[in-house]
Amino acid sequence: MNWYEGMFEELGEDVDLVFAGQVQRTGAQVEFATRALRLAPGAHVLDVACGAGRHAIELARRGYQVTGLDLSPALLRVAARRAQRADAPVEWIEADMRTIPATVAYDGALNLFSSWGYFESDAEDARVLRSVAGALKLGGRFLLELSHQPWILRHFEPRGWHDARGVVVLEQRTLDLMAGRMAVEMTVLYPDGRRQTWPYDVRLYTAPEVVRMLREAGLEVIDVFGGYDGAPLTLDSPRLIVLSERR
Repeated sequence: MNWYEGMFEELGEDVDLVFAGQVQRTGAQVEFATRALRLAPGAHVLDVACGAGRHAIELARRGYQVTGLDLSPALLRVAARRAQRADAPVEWIEADMRTIPATVAYDGALNLFSSWGYFESDAEDARVLRSVAGALKLGGRFLLELSHQPWILRHFEPRGWHDARGVVVLEQRTLDLMAGRMAVEMTVLYPDGRRQTWPYDVRLYTAPEVVRMLREAGLEVIDVFGGYDGAPLTLDSPRLIVLSERR
């Protein structure tokens, strides 16, 4: 089992505790995404690697027809329960994002919060982009957000931690500069004394690499941002946000 299959299955409901810093930004992220994707009322939107559904549910609450796709059955169960409580209808699909089922041609798609770059090779990551392109209508847009490699290199710390509502998350990080990857051992300490450790490994792409891969997948880059405020990308941008279009 790959790390991205095991870790998210075991996290389940706790995923928002571990990544609590992102949860509070959901509204602003979705607001930016709807503008960047130029979504008309009622547009069909695909949330690729939707996890526990925080973006998909917020989009559905705003009246869009939303499909959330993820590999983790546990996270999809969490997402479905949350959508039902929010009275936000979402279609949930359990699938690998390298082979997105062609159920509908989407007006827009998004993949946010470093949910791309998980696979073992650039070729497998490229398959994801081709799959997204194939799921979009002509003129459909795709919003991709990931860590900005130059920022990671300039601010790299081999150890770090944060406290989220009593849950302490510790990370030990290792960089492989030749492969452009970062390996992390994440340990979560719960208030009741439980301890759980997961390893994960992500590819740290540069902006030119992402632009090239999107173009090769049939997606023309429209704009590149350094944050959800629409700021331009600089060396001081922790995040890399790329907007592309199927042409």
